[in-house]
Amino acid sequence: RFESRGGHYRLDYPNLAATPRTSVVEPQREPYQQHISAAQSINISKTLNNMWKTLIA
Repeated sequence: RFESRGGHYRLDYPNLAATPRTSVVEPQREPYQQHISAAQSINISKTLNNMWKTLIA
């Protein structure tokens, strides 16, 4: 329902015109890796992705 019985717009209803939210799942990091740069994080993600592709091939 878009409206309540009073006829006003329900704020608890999701906005269907909005862009869906996305989640980014990152690998678990060791404590010393908590403050790495974005470039390093991307590089780690790409490396892990390539390793995964090799394992399932």
